Amino acid sequence: MTGLRGRRGAARSRTRWMVTAVVSAGLAVGAAVSPAHADSTLTSVIVPAQLPLPLGPSAAQNPVKPLEVELSRSPSVGFMAGTLTIDTSEISGLADITWPSACTPAADGSGAECDAPIADRTLTKTVVLQLKAAADAHGGASGVIHYTGHAPGKPDVHGQTQVTVRSGADVELHGVPNKLRTTPGDTAALPFALTNHGGQPGEGTALFATPSHALDSVPRFGNCWYEVDGAGKVGFMMCALPPVAPGGTVSYGGLTFTAGANALIEDVEFGAAPYTSDTLAAEREHHTLVQGTGPDLAPDGSPVSANGTPYMGDVKVDVDNTAELSLSVPQLRGKKGAVVDAVVSVANQGPADYVDAWNENPIGRVDFRPPPGTTVVDPYEGCSVFDANGKRLDWGVPGARYSCPLGFYFLSGRSQDVHFKLRIDKVVPNATGSASVTAKAYDKNTANNSAKVVLNATSGGTATGGGTSGGGHGSSGGGSATGGTTGSAGGSASGGGSGGTSGTTGMSATSGSSGTSGSTGGDLAATGSDPVGLIGGVALGCGLLGGAVLLLMRSRRRTAA
Repeated sequence: MTGLRGRRGAARSRTRWMVTAVVSAGLAVGAAVSPAHADSTLTSVIVPAQLPLPLGPSAAQNPVKPLEVELSRSPSVGFMAGTLTIDTSEISGLADITWPSACTPAADGSGAECDAPIADRTLTKTVVLQLKAAADAHGGASGVIHYTGHAPGKPDVHGQTQVTVRSGADVELHGVPNKLRTTPGDTAALPFALTNHGGQPGEGTALFATPSHALDSVPRFGNCWYEVDGAGKVGFMMCALPPVAPGGTVSYGGLTFTAGANALIEDVEFGAAPYTSDTLAAEREHHTLVQGTGPDLAPDGSPVSANGTPYMGDVKVDVDNTAELSLSVPQLRGKKGAVVDAVVSVANQGPADYVDAWNENPIGRVDFRPPPGTTVVDPYEGCSVFDANGKRLDWGVPGARYSCPLGFYFLSGRSQDVHFKLRIDKVVPNATGSASVTAKAYDKNTANNSAKVVLNATSGGTATGGGTSGGGHGSSGGGSATGGTTGSAGGSASGGGSGGTSGTTGMSATSGSSGTSGSTGGDLAATGSDPVGLIGGVALGCGLLGGAVLLLMRSRRRTAA
């Protein structure tokens, strides 16, 4: 079994399974190449640096291990013809090899020539060999596979893999469901199975789990160690499970996770590795761990998912919950030639936090149509502009529709402000545009998802259209922002309740000579693609220090390798 820890983000890259052997190659001077890849060059052979081949309970049960070989080039655009020469002469008698159809084995058994063209990044041709320890191989036997990558008119690239026969345990984690479903306050069971394909039981298995921010692990088992946050919620756990007999399989059903009231899009990063006497000490270097006080997590014979492939990654947990969005816009006022700030404020009234750290999909999009007589001179970052027929336009075209993504990190009780700078080209009394938010299915009530955008109203009243932002959820600092109310530091809350120091000041439409109105806070860079910008906007505008730290932790899981 591969020696991996269940850390945030590592499951998203093949470097979780292998150390890449990279040998760089320079550009060929004056090389004859086709226009399709004239600017590309081979950069490396991507292979695991180490490949253990375990011995099974018997020679006939020696497990098969895949070996992926891939050519890499830069830039990875277009098509490049590529071939691989694979030299296996050093592992002759040590391993049995099954070659894929792309390879032509040498008559003397010393290796093969393989077709390995390189297409676009998503279509890269990978050569996959199947290896297992030979029937008469013994533990400790070792040899090296050598690779040479070729492409017409390009310098060759090289790599190698150390293959070692091992006589220890080879435990596979499997039977893990791809997805769990639960409701707030309830628990979801995460069953799994362990099968030992090796010839020895080993010292046991280390199981790692990292639940997302709205999940907690209960109960706290005596053979598990936990890292908990200030609220007592588990952020990381490691369990020491007993050895599995050679050729044996055991199953567990007692690992459960409870969904909080704010849970919605959740997951558990899940993995296993061989347990040794040094495993716990190594984990203590990265985590502050406390041992559980309950009974041990033990095999119980529970049925598991019919998942026939080894598992290492994340289990999605869908929680039946809602994230209620509401939208409000302040009335605007200004003279001809003035530039006013139209602030579309979207609030998440919960109860769920929307945190899609896995796919980084935004919770929804704001559609903005400016009032007649105005021109958008500075749209919100990340917006796309369309005409009435859906044709894409440049910003600043009168009458255009601006479609702007919200963030993929949107906590309950917070708001995100979308700003549009409008130049008043012509004063039109009661000039009326519109704003609306199109949300995910988690938003069950759409009656308050739209509002009028009124410039130079001739009478008082709010411009919330479909509804106000509701009790205490408007501005990110704690006050509501319904547009028709004044924008003092407290944030008046016409939807019910007030409080806090508003992160967006000046929410009312003033009649000052400057011609500006609306929020004067900084733009929130919630484009759904920049978690750092999102943190900056939220933290500076709303004081979400705790949320920023949480997002940094969740962002790290996507990039760690």
